[in-house]
Amino acid sequence: MGQLQKFLDACEIAMDRLGLSITRREHYNRNNQPEQKAQISYFDVLTAREKDGSHKYKMAGDGESYFHRFDTRTLYTDKYNAKWVSTAGEREEYVFKYVGSSQLGQFAMLTDDGALAQSNPFIVESHRNLGTYNFASSDDILHVLMDICPWVKWGNTAADNSLSWTKHDRFAAMKEGLGLKIYKGLEQITRKIEVKWEEALPDFLNKNIGDASDNLFLASAGTDRI
Repeated sequence: MGQLQKFLDACEIAMDRLGLSITRREHYNRNNQPEQKAQISYFDVLTAREKDGSHKYKMAGDGESYFHRFDTRTLYTDKYNAKWVSTAGEREEYVFKYVGSSQLGQFAMLTDDGALAQSNPFIVESHRNLGTYNFASSDDILHVLMDICPWVKWGNTAADNSLSWTKHDRFAAMKEGLGLKIYKGLEQITRKIEVKWEEALPDFLNKNIGDASDNLFLASAGTDRI
């Protein structure tokens, strides 16, 4: 069995033991969550504040932005794409691409909505690099199970999951971006869950499981499971 299938099997086993599930439809519809905005300007993510005056959004580092900088060979490069997430929980996620010249350029939000992109010069269509709502924060192992694993399996959208960008390509990109440690770590977690499920789960698995589950089931409300 290859590494890709082992990784997907480990994700499935861990999700099953935790009583969680996510379908292809739920995954593709994740950006329909109430918190995730269909459009937001770069100015807004820079200036938005919480009631206490703290910044509502923060820019992710190069490592976290790696998964939104794949070269799609469009007119402008994707290597400088900027990822922003909500400061609280890191659930909202938006990616901006710099388009235009150095004198007349602008940051345009990436979306999978072609009609929206055509109607707004500050929005660019990109199924591969757009920001996607996270069911778990990046420092939680559930982020691997509910956000990264479905992406490896299905891509961001049906259009993204093409013959030229397969799950094998995405798995290779994941290993390059995060290293094999994420695969090995998940494998170890799965073994612990299988062998000692009756005992308390490690703290990093217990963290925020309830909140993540609520958000996951909210995604499936009103949809048929596939």
